[in-house]
Amino acid sequence: MVGRDPHDLVHSDFEQNPWWYVDLGTSATIDTIRIYNRLNPEVLANPSLMVFVSEDGNLWEEVYRHDGSRWAELTLDASTRGRFVLLQLAEPGHLQFFEVEVWGRN
Repeated sequence: MVGRDPHDLVHSDFEQNPWWYVDLGTSATIDTIRIYNRLNPEVLANPSLMVFVSEDGNLWEEVYRHDGSRWAELTLDASTRGRFVLLQLAEPGHLQFFEVEVWGRN
């Protein structure tokens, strides 16, 4: 997902543990995952964000769990292999973000 125009915001319904994932098409060494959060001062967006990586879409490795504080951009040093990257909230809410970048190599 690319773009930080307010109309390009990815936003789930209010649900239990909302999630979003991307299939990279092939397994790769994932070096960095960068996530651009919703930039709205009156909204605490994604306070319980978790990030997972998987080779097969069935067995997931947690590579990050957020501490509940406000954030605008996260840059994670993932240093793992996988084909799928999953963002999920650890609680009921709206998953919302502007952009996700996954950087790595085959």
